[in-house]
Amino acid sequence: MHHNSVKYLKALIFLPITVIYGLIVSIRSSFYRFGFLNRTRFNVPIIVVGNLTVGGTGKTPHVEFIANKLLGKEKLAFLSRGYGRKTKGFLQLDNQSTSQKVGDEPLQIFNKFKRSVNSFVGEDRVSAIRTITQVYPDTSLLLLDDAFQHLKLEASTYVLLTDYKRLFYNDFLMPSGLLRESRAGASRADLVIVSKCPQDLSVFKRQEIRDAIRSYTSAPVWFSSMEQGGFVDKEGCLLTEDEVVLLSGIAQNELFVEQVSVSKSIKKKYLFADHHAFSFDEVKAIVSYCFQYKLPLLTTEKDFQRLSAPEFAELISKIRIFVAPIKVKILDNEDRFWEKINDEINKAF
Repeated sequence: MHHNSVKYLKALIFLPITVIYGLIVSIRSSFYRFGFLNRTRFNVPIIVVGNLTVGGTGKTPHVEFIANKLLGKEKLAFLSRGYGRKTKGFLQLDNQSTSQKVGDEPLQIFNKFKRSVNSFVGEDRVSAIRTITQVYPDTSLLLLDDAFQHLKLEASTYVLLTDYKRLFYNDFLMPSGLLRESRAGASRADLVIVSKCPQDLSVFKRQEIRDAIRSYTSAPVWFSSMEQGGFVDKEGCLLTEDEVVLLSGIAQNELFVEQVSVSKSIKKKYLFADHHAFSFDEVKAIVSYCFQYKLPLLTTEKDFQRLSAPEFAELISKIRIFVAPIKVKILDNEDRFWEKINDEINKAF
């Protein structure tokens, strides 16, 4: 059966549940919009990088992309819910943080920026921001990962990501599709980024997508691609072997497999769900296979955060592990993109 046929059949089957879910989401949104529920705004610029769909649009690489550019200009703080962590409440990341305590994506951010960016996790973003700005009053910009639906907070800027292969305007509300809220939620965006685009995306296709997005928001649209850097270990040494064992537990494992297959031969694949908490036995089996065939393990930056848990330290020391760093590239008008970001930061005052 054709992919689109399956998608529409699923939408039809789950239609009753979808209608109920959509009604609940719509009522909640209306309560905030009409002032029945309060939204909190702060006097520090807050950029939210989020999406309308469940998982996999590349939020963390885009947060890193923005942070890298603004690092010298702003005193940055990063805040995430910390999806997949085993703890609750507000925490600041430090050198003792593990993925189980703070989540894999926040730990990835912390390990990249260390003390250059104060990193935190907390489910209640309003309460967390209040604490951050009290403890670090010199914070001049907050970057939030995945808070597009956190309506209790009124951020100064909303960056909406939509995956090129799963454009929000072609999707349906859960459980019929992957939308967390209706397509109309795009109207809150201040700028839209179509992520994971092919680098040779035609001008015609870009315009077609822009026109479709314009039905839901007047926000300007940019297109970005994910560039795969050289595969490196924790010492920064490049992977030279042609054959590897691959480990991936992200939202779109097939995309990682596809990227690696361009330059490497994959002897064996270990694929898990996004944010999967590796068990000791799983890691032991993977390490044993790599050790038996004397092959390096290639994984994503996010998965490496979970592999680095203290309980796996002795196991993973037996093999060589390489990660595949991802960098975001704006495909056109990048100067205008940064002008827009700076305008958005300045408008907060």
